[in-house]
This record gives sequence, structure tokens and C-alpha cells, in this order.
Amino acid sequence: MSGQDIDSFDTFPNGVSSPNLCNGSQTPSNVSNLLIPNDTASLPESVSPNPDMSENVLNTVDSVGEELMSEEVYTSANLVLGRVVYSLQALALVSNVINVLVMTRRSMRSSASRYLVSMSVVQLIYIVLLLVPTVHGLLTPRVMTDVFYLAYTIYVKNYVMSCLRRVLYVLHCLVSVERLLAVLLPLKAKNYVIVMKPVIFIVVTPIVIFIAHIHVALKLEVEEVVGEDNSTFHSYRYTDLYLRHPHLFSTLNVASKVIFVYGTLLFLVVANVVLIVALRIHAAKRRQMDTNINVSAARRRERQMTVTILVSTLIFTVLCLPTVSNSVVYNLVPESYGPFTTHRYLFQFVQSLGGACYVLAFSSDFFTYVSLSSAYRNTLLRMVKRMTRRGAEDVTKTSVSGMSVTQVTSAPRGGDDEKY
Repeated sequence: MSGQDIDSFDTFPNGVSSPNLCNGSQTPSNVSNLLIPNDTASLPESVSPNPDMSENVLNTVDSVGEELMSEEVYTSANLVLGRVVYSLQALALVSNVINVLVMTRRSMRSSASRYLVSMSVVQLIYIVLLLVPTVHGLLTPRVMTDVFYLAYTIYVKNYVMSCLRRVLYVLHCLVSVERLLAVLLPLKAKNYVIVMKPVIFIVVTPIVIFIAHIHVALKLEVEEVVGEDNSTFHSYRYTDLYLRHPHLFSTLNVASKVIFVYGTLLFLVVANVVLIVALRIHAAKRRQMDTNINVSAARRRERQMTVTILVSTLIFTVLCLPTVSNSVVYNLVPESYGPFTTHRYLFQFVQSLGGACYVLAFSSDFFTYVSLSSAYRNTLLRMVKRMTRRGAEDVTKTSVSGMSVTQVTSAPRGGDDEKY
């Protein structure tokens, strides 16, 4: 199992992961023996399920070692985390809508802003997909063997949402490269396709990533199962394609993890460090240049950009740590730590915490821009003032219109009184 990919996290309708697929009161008594193992829905794409694990592995590992987190503690912590995730999802929705509105303004349009807008759009789609199971759970009873739930887990959570996360990683790298070119080669940057035509990269990136991860959607499928009491329910099963080529799927999982997760995160850190150094070098050169540009204003802009990049990189890296570190530890010691070991509750909680951190990252950009970017802040304030002014004008027009109607309707009454 050391080659499994758990960079992603899977969320249930409450927004956090759960190590128990089967809720005894809602599923047949023998469903846990038919799922291999019985917590597959809570796992990322390539972890669930594992053919090398026995059906009763979760019943045997409890006797080995001592749990670092008990089921009771996990359940309580997960309930609290679930409530927090709801708030984070709402905050992410609002903040990304604002980001799109601000970044698409004429004064903010640039090649970098196009990448930022695309990132906000991807994050909005991701949050909406997170909310779909929640809405479905409110409309229908939450049954873990429901066809919709199982199919949504396989094709949306494990495939689509995992791809969207990796699209965000690549988009972060692209915008870092665009900024790096703008600083290092200010006169030639516009000649590069990544700066001149960012839409090409924005469109090609998700296409490539979705194609590169198609094996995730082809690994599992939903099957109809007849229980011991002749009741019919649904469960997972491996596809025939996976059973014929398990090593190919494993290789693709490892390759996608190295290229689109660890590789992109490492590249992002290196690119931002180089960018910070480049900004400082160019700031020193610009101070020596005798131009008509206001040097003090240029210094402020450079310092502002440097601080913004530092803060953004720090926030992004910190919010990626829970899930990435969980993946590293799991891949290093899969026999001792993972979803099928004694410490499965700790593993699942860290995975859930990583999911909450991802959602938090979706709104962190907004607060970074507002705090450190005067251009973003001024544009946002102008938008708010314009909306407020329009609202006041509408109220005024409504009041004037109401007065006119009152005057028109009251005049005949006065005339009639005088007439009689």
C-alpha cells in the first residue's frame, strides 16, 4: 500500500471524513463483509478499497498496538470540525464570488488576474460539489448504500474533485511563473505565451489533468448486492479493467502524485523564493535608475508585492501540511499508520482536518488581497460605493414615484369634494 495516493481528502455530507461507511441502522447487517474494507467511501481515490487487505482487517488490527485516538474522541472532534467546515464553505463561496467580481474589473485586468479568476472559479465549483451531498442528505435519508451516494463518491469526490484540487496546484504554479517573467524580463515577458495568452493554459490545464487521472474513475463501480435476508442494496466493486491491470493503476497513481502534488508544491515554493529574490534585486536596480517614475511609490509597490507573495506562499504551504504530511507518514509506514490500522481514527481525523484546511485556503486569498493589495482594496471599495449609491438612487426614485402617484390619485378626490 505504500504506493497509494492520499493527497486528496473525501468529505461526507457533513463536510468531514468518516471511517465508517456502514451505519448499522441504515444498511444490511452483512454489508461490511461485502465492502473491502467497510470504510471505502471515506478514502481518497486510490486508497479505497485495497485488494491486499482481508475483509476483517479492521476487526483484527484493534488488538495490535494502542490507539492514539479513540473512536469516542474522533467522533466528538469530527462533529466540531463538521460545524466549522460549514462556516468555511459559506465563507469560501462569498469570498470567491467577490474575487471574481473584483478581478474581472477593467482596472484589475491582466494576465495574472486571469489566472486568479480561473482559480476562484475552480474553487467555487469545488465548494458547490461539496454541498451537493449535504443537500441530497437533507432531501433524502442518508443511506450509505444509496446508488447516488456511492456513484457520487466514485466519480465526483474521488475523480472530479481530486482533479480540481490538482488543477489549483498547477494554476498556482502558472501564476507564479507569470509573475516571475514579469519581474525578471519586464520588456520581453509579453512575448511569452504564458503571459500573452493565459487562456490557453487555463483551458488546457484541466483537460490534461482530467485525462491523466481517468484511471481513478475506472477503478471502482457500483454493483447491486443481495443480502442474507434477500434484501437488495448497492456496494462497490473493482472494475474488470482494474483487476486485469492492477499494477498499471498503481503506477499511474504514483506518477500523478509525484507530478501533480509533490512536484507542483515544491515548484511553487522554489518559484516564489526566486521571485522574492528577483524583486529585491530589481528594487535595488530601480533605486539607481534616474527616471520620471516616483521612486518612493515604486518601492512601496515592490515591498507590497513581496510581502503579498511571502504571505500567500506561507498560508498555502501551511494549509497543505496536514494532508501532505498525512500522506507522507502513511506512505512511509503503511503497516502502522493508515485507514486500515490501529491508528485509523487519528489518520481519518488528520485527513478531515486537511479537508477543512483546503476549504479555508479557498478564502485565504481574499483576506490576503484585502490586507496587502491596495489596488484590490480600492477596486472593492469603489464597487461597494457604486452599489450603495445605486441602492440609494433606487430608494429615492421609488419614494418620488410613490409621491407622484399619491398626488395624482388625490387630486380628483379634492375636485369632487369641491364640486359637491
